[in-house]
Amino acid sequence: MIMIREMIHQDIIFPEREVKNQGEFFHFVSRDLYEKGYVHPSFEKAITTREKKYPTGLQLDNITIAIPHTDCEHIIQAFLCVNRIITPASSPITFMQMGTDDVKVFPEYVLVLGITQPKEQVTLLSEIMELFSQETFVQKLRCATTTSDIYSAFIEGGGK
Repeated sequence: MIMIREMIHQDIIFPEREVKNQGEFFHFVSRDLYEKGYVHPSFEKAITTREKKYPTGLQLDNITIAIPHTDCEHIIQAFLCVNRIITPASSPITFMQMGTDDVKVFPEYVLVLGITQPKEQVTLLSEIMELFSQETFVQKLRCATTTSDIYSAFIEGGGK
């Protein structure tokens, strides 16, 4: 979990991201990341466009997540921005399942990645997938209610 530990920062963990739809999510997260100096102004358009072309929703065995990211030219500082999504049950935020253009998923968490070196993408995605495959990690994350709790869950991982 080396890359995750280097990229996760408490100032960009949002334990209650209330949004109505994916567009609103990208707007708010892009604004927050820009204001904190992680991304260039071009980030919002780039991540929205990339998500339409290459969906990042993932229905895993024990949790549903999305891992949107875009090209490194839009990133100033590498980051992993963690967002617990809060929406009414009647209208959850929708992402398309990775590798499809017609299978909807409703993520509990959206992990926005800011990668400054393209070769880092595969390693970071592998670390994230390994973490989310561990039931102990998923349970820690689901019980986490504060920024600090979420940060600790990622730093400690699945208890390994």
